[in-house]
Amino acid sequence: MNRAARAWGANPPDWIAVLARECDAKTQTQVGLELACSPSAVNAVLARRYPGRLDRFEQKVRGRYMKATLECPVLGEIATHECLANQVQAKRFKATNPLRRELFVACKTCPNREKPKEDAK
Repeated sequence: MNRAARAWGANPPDWIAVLARECDAKTQTQVGLELACSPSAVNAVLARRYPGRLDRFEQKVRGRYMKATLECPVLGEIATHECLANQVQAKRFKATNPLRRELFVACKTCPNREKPKEDAK
């Protein structure tokens, strides 16, 4: 929690505080495995130096540790981190089963679809 407080200030976003507490209770390696990312990515987020999409990372934390859910048109109510994983999988379509095909079609127009990264100007 100290690292997050130094980087994010006295009042970090709620999901950063949850991530820091999880890292205090476990190792960053364990948290990284649970979030399907590297331990160095977890470290970079806590240090406020993550070069990637913080909004994506936030969804993973909220879904995994804060039990945030959303309504998937194919699967019903699912955790936000599961939605992200399904979107990634749908981008690499393989006709291995009917569910993957349904997700491939539905994720393209889903209101929960991840927004494209905004270009810095």
